[in-house]
This record gives sequence, structure tokens and C-alpha cells, in this order.
Amino acid sequence: MALVYCTKCRHYPVADSAPKCPKCGAPRSAPTRSAPTVSRPSSIRTSRSSAWLAFSNDREVNGYAQVCGILAIALAIAGCVIPVIGVLFITPIAIVANAVALFGGYRRVALATTVIVLVNLMISPTFWLNVAAGAVGPDFNPNRALTLFDAVGVVAMFSLIAWPRRV
Repeated sequence: MALVYCTKCRHYPVADSAPKCPKCGAPRSAPTRSAPTVSRPSSIRTSRSSAWLAFSNDREVNGYAQVCGILAIALAIAGCVIPVIGVLFITPIAIVANAVALFGGYRRVALATTVIVLVNLMISPTFWLNVAAGAVGPDFNPNRALTLFDAVGVVAMFSLIAWPRRV
């Protein structure tokens, strides 16, 4: 016995074997023998907010996005654990892999990776020393450019995650 919505008044639950709806009395068609399911018409709203639905896995995530997402989260964690080298060299690679995962539709992992990278940058003295020294200037070096890339990358990732997804 499956529970379904009434086709006339949308009353729930109505047993699929019931001859009529208990609320409006609309006759039901003959019951079908199928696996028990609960059908939900598209007009009934769910209790989830639209922000949560943006992160739902309602479509298949591409294989390359899964690989890049897992790589990005692993590199973000490694960037937290390894001092100096992690923030300057591992975190930018995590940001690029995160962008590819986000492009492929792996939004949940992209959000988790971006939060890990943000926390890593906030607690890293190497990042803040390079920010204080300035990313451009007469004594410019690649470390300061990578620090600027980290900062811009985190802002860009949060912007892309917040951007509405087209289905």
C-alpha cells in the first residue's frame, strides 16, 4: 500500500487502494501494483530553503569534478598542516582544483574547501606577513604574488558558490 496525494485536492496521505479521497470524496482510479512510493506533485513546496536547494545533489556530478574536489579538499587540509610551504604553494593549487570542482557542479565540496582555505589563511602568519609587505612594489617576489592569488581566489570562490546555479 502506497501513500499518495489526492489528484483533486492534494490531500495527503491517501492510500492508493482507497476508493475515494477521505477529504474531498474524489474517486480514485484503480490501484496499480508497483513498488511503494510517495508521490509528490511539483506544486507542493518543500520545507527546505532555496539556499539549501542550491547545494542539493539533484544532478550527477561529473567525474573530473569529483576528482578535483577530493584533491582540492586534501590539498587544503595539507596546506593547513604544512607550515609556510602550505600557504604559499599548496593552497593555490587547492584553489585551482576547487575552481574546477565548482565548474563541474561539486558545490558542497567546493564550499568545504573554501572554508578550510579561508581558515588556513586567517591563522597563517606567513600569509599575513606577505600581506603586510605588499603584493607589489620594488621588492616584489613570487611569494607575495601567491599570497595575493590566495586572497583573490578565496573571494572568487565564495562569489562563485553564492552565484545562482543554472540547471
